[in-house]
Amino acid sequence: MIDKAVILADYASDLYYGFNDLSDYERGEFDCVHGYPALDNQSDDYYLGYGHNYGLIETQSGASNYAV
Repeated sequence: MIDKAVILADYASDLYYGFNDLSDYERGEFDCVHGYPALDNQSDDYYLGYGHNYGLIETQSGASNYAV
């Protein structure tokens, strides 16, 4: 079985120099801002970062195309 977290992390590291130095919160922000679905089995900080940015995006744009 292919690990989605590894694939997304490899792809994200190609897009963003220093991706591996991001905190869990920052990785959650990154995934949300780039439209990636939230990954399973991540830390609470990851979900806080994802959720915070998801809320900002929804309230500012009214967009509903981000996966949760």
